[in-house]
Amino acid sequence: MRQQERLRRPASRCYLCGATQDLTRDHAPPANLFPEPRPTNLLTVRCCTNCNQSYSLDDEAMRVWLSAAENRSASGERIWREAVVGRSFKRSPALRASFAQSAVQVLVEKKGIQSPAVAITIPKERADHYLVRIVKGLLTDLYPEIDYSHCAFTVEQLTPSAENIEMLFKRFRYDERGEGVFRFFHQVVSDPPMVFLVVVFYDWACFLVRH
Repeated sequence: MRQQERLRRPASRCYLCGATQDLTRDHAPPANLFPEPRPTNLLTVRCCTNCNQSYSLDDEAMRVWLSAAENRSASGERIWREAVVGRSFKRSPALRASFAQSAVQVLVEKKGIQSPAVAITIPKERADHYLVRIVKGLLTDLYPEIDYSHCAFTVEQLTPSAENIEMLFKRFRYDERGEGVFRFFHQVVSDPPMVFLVVVFYDWACFLVRH
């Protein structure tokens, strides 16, 4: 049934706005999250040029925020050092200044000891918009029979504890792209109809997105 529905679903339309003209390809999640050499199995979906180009600044800003955490994975550390500090901040002093202004003091726990640290922030609305876009791309690939064009999505940040991750492996389907870059868990329930996706970036930033 899934294959029949996949064939009936209009494939040549933008997964964000539904446009059928001037189509290109968009990565879900964005390819800029992955250090070189990038995986060969990145997910791509049809996207119009207008939508694709309109998100480039969000993609860069979210890469900065997601890779800045001290507890990021080794891949996150590479992205921070090579792509963010090595290229983005050098190319755009304004980008670096904006994140410097967003910095706040936090407590970070390492080996059971809490110590002060500096963390950069990003507006929740901007982060949510980015995350919902990624989830729409995943839904287009994983569940092409679902029409989400009129759905409202909610985003909740989770703590990626060992207990939470173990629960997700037991109850959800799992996939990943890149080593320590992007992991995702997904599940569909029928009563009431709802899709759950949990996405994890650089082994620290974990979000539940549902509609």
